[in-house]
Amino acid sequence: MASILDSPKEAMKKAEKSANKGRGNFRLLNIQNPIPEEITDSEQLSKTFEKYRLVPFAGKDNWTGHSVLYWYLMLAKLSTTHGSVIEKISRYAFGSAAYLTQGEDMDFFTGEESTTLTGPEAQRTWDEIKQYVAGTDQIKAIAKKVFFSYKATGNAFVRLDVSTVNGVVRAKISYIRSTGIMYRLPQGYTGPDKFFALSPIWTEEYLKKNPPEMVPRYPLFSEGNGGVRSTIFHLSTDYSQWYGRPDTENSDLNKYREVQQMMYSIKQSHAGFVGQIIIEIEDDGSETGPLSTTEPSRYDSFTQQFEENFTNKGGEPSTVVITSRPVGAKEMFVFQVKPNTNQDWYKGIDEIDSKKIMRSHGATLRFMGFDTPNGFSTDAFLSDYVLNMEPVISDLRNTVMRFLNSIYNEVWEQANRPDLLALNISYKTPIEDILQEYRRNLLMSKIESDDNDSPGGVTIRTR
Repeated sequence: MASILDSPKEAMKKAEKSANKGRGNFRLLNIQNPIPEEITDSEQLSKTFEKYRLVPFAGKDNWTGHSVLYWYLMLAKLSTTHGSVIEKISRYAFGSAAYLTQGEDMDFFTGEESTTLTGPEAQRTWDEIKQYVAGTDQIKAIAKKVFFSYKATGNAFVRLDVSTVNGVVRAKISYIRSTGIMYRLPQGYTGPDKFFALSPIWTEEYLKKNPPEMVPRYPLFSEGNGGVRSTIFHLSTDYSQWYGRPDTENSDLNKYREVQQMMYSIKQSHAGFVGQIIIEIEDDGSETGPLSTTEPSRYDSFTQQFEENFTNKGGEPSTVVITSRPVGAKEMFVFQVKPNTNQDWYKGIDEIDSKKIMRSHGATLRFMGFDTPNGFSTDAFLSDYVLNMEPVISDLRNTVMRFLNSIYNEVWEQANRPDLLALNISYKTPIEDILQEYRRNLLMSKIESDDNDSPGGVTIRTR
């Protein structure tokens, strides 16, 4: 399919007109950052935020950028490296069945040894927790959802509903999707407490018919129907702001380029992967010639028209450009712009992006299954895991479980069960048994090495 462009003379006129409006000069190499266009909210959405006093994920007084949240979620879903690292760390952080420890402090080393509940005692305690807190059966799924949201957007939200029936406290824990919750400023309220608005859709039409539910942030509770007390727990990478940002924010551009590279390749393949053709012919000088049109242009400038019609920025870009020269100019001109088929270039860019994304996660090539100089040796993998990955995974696991255990502790406070405050729910890596065996072998090897290096060259054998 061929598209018709204005003649260069007309294009220059429009470019000058656009420049006079303060929209920038016409430049052949006018390369702009595409990200702002993807993360800027529509005018209608911005007005909705203002009307309902909602705090968007990003923005300033004169503009909102709640679309940044959806952009981050898009990167976590479509960036191959970013999404794969999140998923693999999640499997290693929450790979075992949940277990209970008693006396363990995740924040401070107290010198007291914690104990892991096992056997009938563990089963009895689990049954008791389930009686108090609905949703405990799904605690592993909740932990993984909290982890994904925290890594993808820098935030995670969990709701706690508590009621008292016949003097017995009952609670429910539920995960809230990051797209269904926003901070809201109550009309006329200037206190220090913060409140959330809950809604699956944020259009003005929907909010008129379905006003968002208001729930305060912990430690404040609201009381609803039936005496149910509700609050929202917010896990964030930055509590000095309304919302946090992903801890891998320093590789956002690499994630975006990884996604765009794939999208551009798909568009190029869809177009048949052929070279683009530029055809320039002589205008006949008439007002109704083959290249003229009476339809008004929907573009502000020649640059915008060219981008929408002939680059991967457009939805259905054309592979043929037809334009005209003034009457009496040279003969017809045809030029083919060959596509970039350099496999090494694509491979090199992809490798750069992948490594930088993994580096921002603290993940290693070996952990992600890439071949390395030492190959896929089991000992090399375990050594790399213990030295490089275990600290990263343990820290993320502790962050999520400290957050969830604090919610359970609030239930125990309200239920007047101080005996349960010392309990912690946690998880182990799925290769925990292999790691324990590896550590034992390392210890035995060290003992044998120390024995062989004893003074006088005498070998001391231990029983």
